[in-house]
Amino acid sequence: MIIKVVLETYKVILNANENANAGTNAVVTRSKAQATSKPSTSTNAVAGKSRATAPTAASKARVVKKENAPQPAVKRKREALTEVPKKIEGVKGKGKAVDDATTKPTTKVPTRQPLSTVGGSAIPVRRVTRSSVKVAQQVITEEPKPSTSVVDRPRSPVFTRPKPPSKLPPVVEVEDVEDDPEIQRAHKKLHTSPPEMLDNSTIEVEDVANLLSAPSQPQLWDDLDEEDHDDPAMVSEYVNDIFAYLKEVELTTMPNPNYMDMQPELDHVKRGILVDWIIQVHKHFKLLPETLFLCINLMDRFLSARPVSAPKFQLVGLSAFYVACKFEEMMSPTVEEMVYLSGGQYTTDELFRAERFMLKTLNWNLSYPSPMNFLRRISKADDLNIETRTVGKYLMEIACVDWVLMATPPSLLAAAAMWLGRLVLGREEWTHNLIHYSSYSEEEVIPIANMMVNYVLSEPPHVNLYAKYAAKRYMKVSVYVRQWALNHWSEGDEINLTDDLSMLKIEARELRLKAEEEAEIPV
Repeated sequence: MIIKVVLETYKVILNANENANAGTNAVVTRSKAQATSKPSTSTNAVAGKSRATAPTAASKARVVKKENAPQPAVKRKREALTEVPKKIEGVKGKGKAVDDATTKPTTKVPTRQPLSTVGGSAIPVRRVTRSSVKVAQQVITEEPKPSTSVVDRPRSPVFTRPKPPSKLPPVVEVEDVEDDPEIQRAHKKLHTSPPEMLDNSTIEVEDVANLLSAPSQPQLWDDLDEEDHDDPAMVSEYVNDIFAYLKEVELTTMPNPNYMDMQPELDHVKRGILVDWIIQVHKHFKLLPETLFLCINLMDRFLSARPVSAPKFQLVGLSAFYVACKFEEMMSPTVEEMVYLSGGQYTTDELFRAERFMLKTLNWNLSYPSPMNFLRRISKADDLNIETRTVGKYLMEIACVDWVLMATPPSLLAAAAMWLGRLVLGREEWTHNLIHYSSYSEEEVIPIANMMVNYVLSEPPHVNLYAKYAAKRYMKVSVYVRQWALNHWSEGDEINLTDDLSMLKIEARELRLKAEEEAEIPV
C-alpha cells in the first residue's frame, strides 16, 4: 500500500544572516514521511514547487486497521525531547534528502597566505546564484617586491655612532655611554629643565620667616583693643583693618583744593559765608557732626567738577546739606523745611533736581570717612578726655570754613586737632599710644596745627562757628582757645609754631604740675 506523503512547502531565505555570503533565495521543500513502504517515485515528491495534499479520513482509518500487520522497517517517529537518534547520513537538516549524485561538490577555500609568499597562485571563489551560474575565478596577484638585502644587527648592544656631517658642530663625548640605554644623536640638543623660579607665595613665606627670626623690638604702645575683645559691638578683631581701609578711601574722596580757579563767579570769601550759614542750620536742627563734615565734602567735590553761578551757589550748599542729612541722620529735616530755610529763593522741584544732578555728578559715591571717626579712635588713646575731644572738635570745624585746610586728609586733621588741644590744655606729651593710634608723629601734625593757630589769631570772620562753641554746652572752648593764643601772640600774627614749641611745652608742664599740687591740697 502506498501512503500519501505530506509535503510542507516553505520559503527559506538563505542570506538571513546579514554577514553571510551572498546567495540565492530558493524555495526549499521538506517531506515528512508518516508511514512509507518504499521511497516515493512521484514527481510531486521531488519537485520543489509541488502542491501539498492533506490526508483524508479514509486513509487514516486504513492505517489504523493494519497496525498489527507486519510492516517493513521504516523510520519511527520520535517523541519530542525523549531521545536523540543517530544522525542519518546524506540527509540535510531542515530540508529534503538529496542524493549524493545530485549534490554539488563543496569547494574548499584555501587558507589565505601572506602577500610576500603569493607567487601568482589563484584563489578560487565560487558564488552560488539562483541559476547556478558559475562565476569565473578571480586571481589575486601581487607585484613582486624588489629584493632587499638584510643586514645582520651587531651582536654587541652598543652600536657605532655615525659621524656627524661637517656642517654640524663637533660632538662632545659623554662618559659612561654604555650605561645609557638610549644614546642621544649628535645633532639633537639636550633639553635641560629651566632653573627653578620662586613664585610670590614662596617669597612671602621667606619674608615672614625672616621677620619672625629677626630680633623683635620692644612694643612701646599698649594694646587698648584687648579689653574690648568680649564686646561684639566694638569688633576689636577688625578695628585695625577698618581704619587701614578708611585711610585708603579718604584719599579718593578729597576735593580739588584749587577748584576756585575754574569758578569765575565764586571765591573763598563767598564759600566761607555759605559754610558759616550751613553751620548755623546744623546747630538749629541739632544734627550729628558727621552730617556737617559730609555736607562740606559733597559741596567741595561738586564744585571741583562743575562750575556754578553765584545765584545757584546757595542751592548747591542746600542740596549737599539735604543729601548729608538723609545719609547720616535717622530723622532728617523735610524738604519743606529746607525751602523755608532758604528764604523762599528756591522751590521744592528745584531742590529735587539739584539733588539728583549732584548725586549723578558724584557718581553716587558718598563714602567719605569723617574726621570724627579718627578723632574717636585717637581719643581712646587719650583716656577719653572729654575736654581735649571738645577742643579737637572745634579745631576740626575750622577746616570747614578755612580753605587753607581743604587739602588736609581727615585722619591728619583729627591728629593735629588732638595734638593742639592737648597742648592748649597743658598736656604737651605726644605719647607712643597717641603715635600708634593716630598713625602720625609729632613732626607730621605740627604744620597743620600751625594753620589752626593762625586762624584763631585772626579776627573771627565766621561768627556762627565762634558762637556755636562759645556756648556752655561746648564748654566755651572757642573763647578759651582764642584767649590762650592771644596770651602768647598778638592778634593777626603769622606765627611759626616750631620756633615756639619748646617754650610752650615748658609752660604747659609747669601749669600741669601746679594743677596737680592744688589737687593734692585737702579742702
